[in-house]
Amino acid sequence: MIEQNGQDLPDGVGASSWNRGVNAPGGAVESIILHMTTVNAAQPAATDFWSLLSQLRIVINGETIHDQRFVGAAAASLQPSRANYFYNYIGGRAAQTIDDPLASDAWLEIPIGMVLPAGVNRFEFTTAFVTAAAAIASGRVEWWVKYNTNLSATTLVAPSTSQTHAIALEQVVVRIPATNGGVTNSVFVQNDSDLDELGAQGIRANAVSDYGFTESFMRFQTDELRNGIIFGDEGASATAAQFTVERLGANIMPMYNLTEGDVYLQVDSSAATTRTYSPVLRIAVGGGPIDVTSQTQRVPADPSAPLLRAVSETSVL
Repeated sequence: MIEQNGQDLPDGVGASSWNRGVNAPGGAVESIILHMTTVNAAQPAATDFWSLLSQLRIVINGETIHDQRFVGAAAASLQPSRANYFYNYIGGRAAQTIDDPLASDAWLEIPIGMVLPAGVNRFEFTTAFVTAAAAIASGRVEWWVKYNTNLSATTLVAPSTSQTHAIALEQVVVRIPATNGGVTNSVFVQNDSDLDELGAQGIRANAVSDYGFTESFMRFQTDELRNGIIFGDEGASATAAQFTVERLGANIMPMYNLTEGDVYLQVDSSAATTRTYSPVLRIAVGGGPIDVTSQTQRVPADPSAPLLRAVSETSVL
């Protein structure tokens, strides 16, 4: 654990945002873990705790490695949170205890995959939350760094491209930052409401397919249609997680590790709406020693792994 405080919390009065900087030792950083516990007057969100998270940005030594905003995040949403959906599909994890709605205990693992130099390294975290559904009296925020000398890849979540859509088939250019050997693993598509609002042609990625991907086809590829989305909801059960086959208003679109370059999409929208398109990049990396010991367990925090477990490795459909 590199940081703990009782301040950077959501609350039931209004939206909140926090910036926190901390120093930590170098080494092969597999992931960063955010742990939050809160004391609540009632269940703080209609489904899982991470429905409250609207932004998470991580800067390491001046380099932005993770920049994600969760469009339309709302405590009242009856869908599993966008954050839960996103991190569980890119090699991270989102989970929580569900035994007591008055005492939340939630964990979020963000895949990183960076080898940092020895000595002092600077971590900067930006978090933002929507208004909780109930008062939060107190809590605790912890930031952890998970090291693993057997890294395989850096996961870069780049800033999203936003586009306002008419009821039409339109082109969207998802901007991909220049990297050293990076490939585009997937694109996270978010609508501004808890509805997909895609037309019959869905979304076509020009470099991946000659046909558009409908929302159900995207969910088939990511294995969501077999109860692939898991989330906690204290209001539904105090003993078992919930399962569902879709997260309306959000889709992971596999790009099968496209080589560098902007991603061109043809998007068929059935409503006038605004969508964001967040690219997830994979950059090959070799781990570095932390001390005289070495880990041999292959790191799971690779954005390719969860998607390729669920879909065919055919690169052109």
